[in-house]
Amino acid sequence: MKMIEIARKKKDEKMLLRVATIRKQRDVKCGEAVRIAKEVELLITLMRHEVVGFTFMKQNGDPCHVRGTLKDYWNAFKYYYFAKANNRFVVYYDLDAKAWRTFQAAFLMRID
Repeated sequence: MKMIEIARKKKDEKMLLRVATIRKQRDVKCGEAVRIAKEVELLITLMRHEVVGFTFMKQNGDPCHVRGTLKDYWNAFKYYYFAKANNRFVVYYDLDAKAWRTFQAAFLMRID
């Protein structure tokens, strides 16, 4: 198998695992879980390089808008942030609260 095919297969497996994890956390149809999984991957990628505004649903059902980043993750923890596909939570540095926080990946509403 060529390296490109292997990489593509691993990426597909990671996406399927993230979709399954989201569907376990939240009662959504497969298409909605795929959309959320893609947005979570995009959010993590963007936060590694810049400050990103995004909204997620808090446990009480209220929307929460934050500005977060992962740019200083190395400085804080001395290793790079690698989000496993089966992680239920997404880590971010909240610029307004000036603290590291998490939210449940299945409840990401939108990226601004």
